[in-house]
Amino acid sequence: MSNTILRQVVSGDEAKQKLLSGLNKSCDIISSTIGYRGQNVLFETVAGLPNITADGHDVLEQLFWEDSMEHIACEILKEACRKQFEIVGDNTSLVCVLVQAFFKNSLKELKKGTSSIEIKQRIDESVEKILAYIDSIAVPVDDKLMYDIAKTSAHGDDAIAQIVQEAFIKAGEFGIVSHKRSFTDETYIEHIAGNPIDAGYANEGFINVNDTQSVVFDSPLVLCSLINFQTANEVIPFLEYASQQSRPLVIISNMEHDISNMILTNVQNSKYPFCIIKPPYQGKKGRETMADLALVLGCEVLQGITRTSYDGKEQLYLGDCERIEIGKKDSVITPCKNLDKEKCNGKIKDLTAQIKLQTNEGERNYLRQRIAKISGGISTVLVGGITPSEVEEKVARVDDAISAVRASKDGGVVAGGGIALYSVTSNMELDEVTTLSIGAPLTKILSNAGLQNITFKEYPFGYDVKDYKEVNMFDAGILDTAKGIKNALINAVSASNNLLRTNNAITLKRFSQNGK
Repeated sequence: MSNTILRQVVSGDEAKQKLLSGLNKSCDIISSTIGYRGQNVLFETVAGLPNITADGHDVLEQLFWEDSMEHIACEILKEACRKQFEIVGDNTSLVCVLVQAFFKNSLKELKKGTSSIEIKQRIDESVEKILAYIDSIAVPVDDKLMYDIAKTSAHGDDAIAQIVQEAFIKAGEFGIVSHKRSFTDETYIEHIAGNPIDAGYANEGFINVNDTQSVVFDSPLVLCSLINFQTANEVIPFLEYASQQSRPLVIISNMEHDISNMILTNVQNSKYPFCIIKPPYQGKKGRETMADLALVLGCEVLQGITRTSYDGKEQLYLGDCERIEIGKKDSVITPCKNLDKEKCNGKIKDLTAQIKLQTNEGERNYLRQRIAKISGGISTVLVGGITPSEVEEKVARVDDAISAVRASKDGGVVAGGGIALYSVTSNMELDEVTTLSIGAPLTKILSNAGLQNITFKEYPFGYDVKDYKEVNMFDAGILDTAKGIKNALINAVSASNNLLRTNNAITLKRFSQNGK
């Protein structure tokens, strides 16, 4: 049997029309979810189970077309939406609507004799103007606007908006909000009131609270160490110092098994209240984590190799906290009331500046986590429901709401409902393709509500498809994030321009079951 892979070539206008067909088939499904009157999409999982969602990103990942060219168009659309999801976590449906509109109108311009390069250059120039315009109308977020943006992204769900708003308020200015599935039917918030450590006790023998299977110390001393203790002689100075102070000691460090057992034996003999926590990370991440912990504890990180480098200086390396709760996999520090907030805020500002310079989203998230752990603000929304499909659908809306609020804190908010982009056409001169395409999101939101040819005043006025009336979008609480809109436009135009400049496509040849 031959292993030859057969391919087919599609060129010119035929290729572009096939790509447009693939976009239309994909985007028509995704765009049906956009706006307050947007509808859910029901799809079957590979396990044969039902999933109902209005999340465009989840729906798009289910689409695979039999025609190779249509499938390629769908995959390029997925790439644009994945980039949007990676950076913003929301507005993927907006990307789909814009890609479809820009590509369709670019093809019309191409038929007039304009070159694809010239069309691209004109669009790119217009996009730069639009991005600057969005920045100019964006409004910083407060608690009220957080609720509004969460409600808009959750398709008008008031309960989700309230719980997401509360989660962000509890987490604080620099805190982190995430979500996971609840083990109950209820949806609620789990907040860590303190500075978390992503590691727990090294041995269950340290447990002193059997009910919770945890180690709890009030007013302990805490040692943050980057060295691997090789002998008992190296660790004894800290054990003796803590005993002299009559205070519990927590050591966050690697150490040889024999030393750990020696300390555990003393604990079990009720001589000393000690506990060992294995370092949560290694390498660069481990060093940074230890430095952050030492900042909260008000001490220095132990890095010296020999006992002579710290003997007599134990106090310098032993930090204070009001309370520490150590679990099997994680721990929480309650900092002292006299915590040096000026130093902590200085570090937070430094990390915030690094986030703005960082282009890798994974690194940006890591820096955000460091900030949250220093500031002591981490909230988790636990999402519950009656049936698995209900939970899946609710999780998607909670995820969109959290992502939208997070994005709104990084760039502010603008009037929603497609109005921000639509208002661009009356405020500046743009190329013809952009002028025809930029209002597509508004048109689709109205279309999903059974409306067309609606007129209203200038920005920030728009149309509330829930109550079917013209409103000031800020007063009505219908908002979008500036970051979400800007990135959606960038990603959509990039995908559309790549498709536009495609004149030949080489695809895998499909075969039916009978080999034809």
